[in-house]
This record gives sequence, C-alpha cells and structure tokens, in this order.
Amino acid sequence: MSAPFGKLPENSTFTLGADFCKQPPTSNSIIRGMLDYDSLSYCWGDSEAGKSFLMLDRDLHIANGMKWCGRKTKQGFVLYIVGEGKHGLVKRVKAWHDYRELPVSNNIAFRTIPTALCDPRAAGDLTALVVSIAVAMERDIAVIELDTVNRNFGPGDENSTKDMTAFVAGMDTLRLATGAAISAVHHCGNGDKTRSRGSIVLHNSVDFEYRVSKEGSCFNEYVTSLDFIKVKDYDKPKSLSWKWKLQTLPWMDEDDDGNIVPMNSVVFIPTEYEKKNSTSLSKAEKIAFEALRNALVDFGIESNGVVSVSEDDWRQSAYDLGITKATSYDAKRMAFTRAKTALLDKDAVSHHCGRYWIPANRKCGK
Repeated sequence: MSAPFGKLPENSTFTLGADFCKQPPTSNSIIRGMLDYDSLSYCWGDSEAGKSFLMLDRDLHIANGMKWCGRKTKQGFVLYIVGEGKHGLVKRVKAWHDYRELPVSNNIAFRTIPTALCDPRAAGDLTALVVSIAVAMERDIAVIELDTVNRNFGPGDENSTKDMTAFVAGMDTLRLATGAAISAVHHCGNGDKTRSRGSIVLHNSVDFEYRVSKEGSCFNEYVTSLDFIKVKDYDKPKSLSWKWKLQTLPWMDEDDDGNIVPMNSVVFIPTEYEKKNSTSLSKAEKIAFEALRNALVDFGIESNGVVSVSEDDWRQSAYDLGITKATSYDAKRMAFTRAKTALLDKDAVSHHCGRYWIPANRKCGK
C-alpha cells in the first residue's frame, strides 16, 4: 500500500485519480457513435457527391430532434455557416421541410458570410458572435457546421502544416467556448480521390471523419454513401446510403424561353445499398500490403489463432519499403494513412483495437 501524501494546492488545475473517477462519465452523444458534443469532425468527398446535402440533412434532423438513419438524435440548436450558394441552400432547407410536411424550423440558423479560422482574430470574433447568439436565444448550441473548409479557411494554405494547425485551433476555439460539435465539409484530394485534401493535421485532430461518395450514371440512379473513416471512441458504424429525390417547391422561376417553371431541390432518402467498391490495389496499397505481410513475419503476435501487428510496426515497415518517394515525415505518414484506409475499406486488411492482420481469404495484389 502506498504511503499517504499531501493535498494538491487549492489553485491546481489537476484532479487526483480517486476524485477524477468518483462519478461515471455522462453521455455526450448527439447521435450515438456518429457525433458527440465537444468534438471535432469533418466529411470529405468529390465534387457533387452530396456532401453538403448530407450534412444539412443530418443537422436538420438534429435541429428537429428526429431519428437519423434509425438512430435517435439529441435535439439541439444548430448554426450553419455556408461560404457560398445562399440561394441553393434556401431551396435545400425548404425542400427538406416540405418533403416531411413540417414548418421550417427556427432551431437552426444560417450565416452566409464565410469566416477565416486560420486567423486567430477572426476565429475569436466568430466565437464571440456565437456565444452572444447562445445567450440571446437562451439555448445551448449542439452543432456548428462549416461549409466548406476551403471557404472558411482564410488566406492560408490547406497543404501547410502550420496553416492547417491554425485552422484546427480556430475550430477548437469554437468548441471550447460552446461545447458544441464543430463539423466541417471538405473536398477530396485533387489528384487522389481516396483522401481528403490538404495537410494530414486535420485527420489527426478530429474525433470523427467521414467519406462521402456517389454512384450512379443519372439522377434516378444516384446513391450517396457515407463511410466512417475515423471514430475515436466507438466501434465504426456500417456505411450508410441515401437515394436522391426531386422535391418540388412552392416557388416559380422562368426558363430561357420565358416560360414559368416550378423550382425544385433534392432531398436524401435512406436506402439499403451495397457499394460497388473496387478490390484492385494501387501501387501504394500494394506496398502497404506487402509491408504488413513483412511486419507480421517480423513482429507478429498470435492471439486466438490470429497473428497481428501494431500500427506502428506496420507503418515503419511501409516506410522501409518506400511507400512514397517523399522524404518529409508528414508526407510519408499521409501516404501510409491513405493506403491503410483504402486497404481497410476494400477488406484487404482486418483490424481490432489497434492490431492489424491479413484475413485468411485475402490474396496479395488482388
């Protein structure tokens, strides 16, 4: 038994272990396993994949306290900051409510002026505004949506570690002041559609990361899917999918010939859908796969008949095999993360609790 010791100073910001664990943690879920209060998250995907439609759909479900994809939401006030497309957003919000035969909710507020979260002063000004809204409305804020990262980034460079760190710091400023879920819509890489654009700092900093993709050759065939890339404190949920549906609005417009035509927008309808994921491996993915096989031989530990390795051992093996020609630490780590994510999505690699292995039915290079 350890010897007794004194007390922490009264002005200490530390808490002793016994006091720290006196009470069980309370749930901070907005949507269990998918979004929490006091968190950072972002979704990314290609242009026109439906990223903004999907995040708006989720946020409106939260604002209205409605189940989203079968999971209950904790109703809360939502702030949606859109950097472009005000008129399109008006149609989307109206269509969402009209489809459900609901009055437009005042539990969500929109701002069509982008901010510059890379700039601490701009982040501070936005935070002060948001806090003043919460006080005036007498509501706690559940979600603050930033649509998009690019439009709310400011003058910095998304590929710069320094600038992306500043952007994340801006997100954290909002989070710490409000306790809300700070969510962002982001684009995928210009040349690599298997990852989000810019510095890996964003991926490393968030609690939830989602990938949005679209399949189908025409409107009636479009299906948008959501994959969970990073879920910090939960098991990853299965992929979710939505069909696209045209919703007529009670407003009119004129076509090029001066004819009166109804306005419309898109609503997302949940659907059961099996994505047509490609199982072929890119060059980097093949290197990562071979690196995992080498690491399993050199560092593998057997448990319950399965030999697995830690991510650190796998990553170092991938570096040793030259997963990228780049020499910087960030570039190498990003290349490995992309390949690892792709291999997991293609079921080429299995994992559990930070351990990785090759499933028995997987053949190298396929």
